[in-house]
Amino acid sequence: MNKNHPSVSVIVPIYRIKQEYLEQCIESLVLQTYQDIEIILIDDGSPDNCGKICDLYAERYAAIRVIHKENEGVSVARNLGIDVSQGEYIMFVDADDWLERDCIETVLKEIQLRKAEVLYFQRCKEGLINQSFPPTKSRYLDNAEITDFQICALSSRQRVDFDPKAPWGKIIRRDYCIKNHISFPPGVKKAQDVIFNLYLLEYAASFYCLDYVGYHHRLNPGSINVRYNPEIPDAMVQVLSECDKFINKFHSTEQLFLEGMCFRSVIQLGTIEKLYTLHSESNMTYGEIKKITLQYWDNEFVRKYINYFSSKFFDTFKYRFRYYIAKNKLFPVYYFYRIYLRKN
Repeated sequence: MNKNHPSVSVIVPIYRIKQEYLEQCIESLVLQTYQDIEIILIDDGSPDNCGKICDLYAERYAAIRVIHKENEGVSVARNLGIDVSQGEYIMFVDADDWLERDCIETVLKEIQLRKAEVLYFQRCKEGLINQSFPPTKSRYLDNAEITDFQICALSSRQRVDFDPKAPWGKIIRRDYCIKNHISFPPGVKKAQDVIFNLYLLEYAASFYCLDYVGYHHRLNPGSINVRYNPEIPDAMVQVLSECDKFINKFHSTEQLFLEGMCFRSVIQLGTIEKLYTLHSESNMTYGEIKKITLQYWDNEFVRKYINYFSSKFFDTFKYRFRYYIAKNKLFPVYYFYRIYLRKN
């Protein structure tokens, strides 16, 4: 590698982040024990003071590079970061999270030692280490485990001991992403990370998982998964569409992936429940909720995958019930079930 280029590029998309969170994130990067890095702060048209904070840090630290752009979403911001990065390896960090001081040094040493294209490492969520099953252990992933990780990313049903759904918690060879055209899907407003990771897992010849906790993830109450958002059904359909493209290209005859899409189609009903019936800000009428729910049930991807039922995936009454009413489009039953959930 050209010695004038950094070893690691850390890509941080930024939009509407509390000042203290953003400062903690940036300081955790500039204070790393390993210093041959570039820190790419991408101000995605944030309407607050985030851009100014980034500029102030860039004046103090030569490793920081700030890009100001109009708001186009986190996928476009991360893709831009990949394109302009100069490091041999790339890492993604969310602007309200932070790293252990020795994180980059530790994971860089291991990925070089293991000659891997992608290395996963662990994270703490709000101070709690991932309580996973099976127990965490450092290892190379074999083909069966790669499939398990993909099914976990696709459906969140398969239990694996590292998080294959998020962009963070891993270090990646940059040229691996470039040569395989692995990127985040622009315009997808929810679960962009799922699509990225499906392709990331598909192409790599060498994956290594490291039992090391180096990433601190902060739960964000403003996430699209928890805030009231009338656009969420369209966002969920976008995800199904992108997952469908992936499956058609690589796994169109594999039952596990087909069942995983069925499960994803059903569990997304839980998001509809939270945002339209159970959410405190929702005051939608019966007719409005019915229209949105039926539009989702009638979507081509939901109808395509809804018949790939498996008791392996739907092993609780809650999910079996959602599956049954979605398949048969029994909205009145579903509506009163949701009212029951809200009351309880």
